[in-house]
Formats: sequence, C-alpha cells, structure tokens
Amino acid sequence: MTHSPHRRRRSVLLAVAVAGLLSAIAPAVAQTPDVWTNQKISDMRRHQQEVPSQAAEHYEIAQRYLVTIDRLSKDDDLSQRQQKKLDRAYEKAIEELNATLEEAPDWIEARMALASVYYTKKDYEAARDQYQEILKTDPENERAASYLTTVEYYIRHAEQATDQQESSGESGRR
Repeated sequence: MTHSPHRRRRSVLLAVAVAGLLSAIAPAVAQTPDVWTNQKISDMRRHQQEVPSQAAEHYEIAQRYLVTIDRLSKDDDLSQRQQKKLDRAYEKAIEELNATLEEAPDWIEARMALASVYYTKKDYEAARDQYQEILKTDPENERAASYLTTVEYYIRHAEQATDQQESSGESGRR
C-alpha cells in the first residue's frame, strides 16, 4: 500500500512537531541526547530481540505462576494449603524462567522476572546473580542497577546480623 506524497509530508511534519514538543517538554532529555539515544536503542534491542518459540512458551507459563505468587505473597495469613500453593508457584516459576533463559539467555525481561522471584523469596544472592547477568548484557539498564544495589544492601545487612548473632552467642557461652 503506497501513501500519497501529501500524506507522507503530513507524517513527516507530524514527526517533526512531536520531536519539537518532546524537546520543549523535556529539556533534560534534549540536553543529554546521548543518554536518551542510548536508552532508546537499548529499549529497541529488547523489543526487537528474536525470541525462540520454546522460550516464549516457557515465559508464558512462568507468567501464570508469577500471577499466583503476586496474589498469594500479599497475604500475611496464608493457610497451610495456600502456603504450599505459593511454594509450588515459586518452584515452577523458577523452573520455567530458567528454561526460558536456556533458550534465550539475553532476554532481559525474563531474567528480570527470575531475579524478582528470587527477591520475593528473599534469596538475595540468587537475585544479585541475575541482576549482574542483566548488566553484562545491558550495562545501561537502570532498573537492574538499582535492584542490584538494593539486594547487595540486604546481603550486607544479613551478613552483619549473622556476625552479631554469632558474636553474641559466643560471649553468652563464656
């Protein structure tokens, strides 16, 4: 389907107007075109990435478990049956996301989902490993960098708490 020259000209004018509007609205973006451009290129790569159909199938199955995890993990008072369902959902989500990443190891969103599952389970070391993998693939990924900082904070504080428990236990035995 070909477009008339008049229609193409309108599209170009519209694109120029939108670009001008964006520059006017977001001067910070206009002042740092390299950062903005790099982020857009990174976003395009993620969205254009070819994903094998097997990986997509595993990811879709994992999404169903993630919904269950999200729903159940918000409840502080789970029945024994609900807790088993939550534990099973964690197990299956991790299994499906790992299968996804075997097929498509550079799929950022799948790796972010896996890191999120580990984070929700409070397995901060495993979450840290996933965020580090994301940053190897996409060093400019601000979400992964931010979450990595958070899990490293939790890891450090867990280690400090363990050290304090061990030292207070030793002094209590003397």
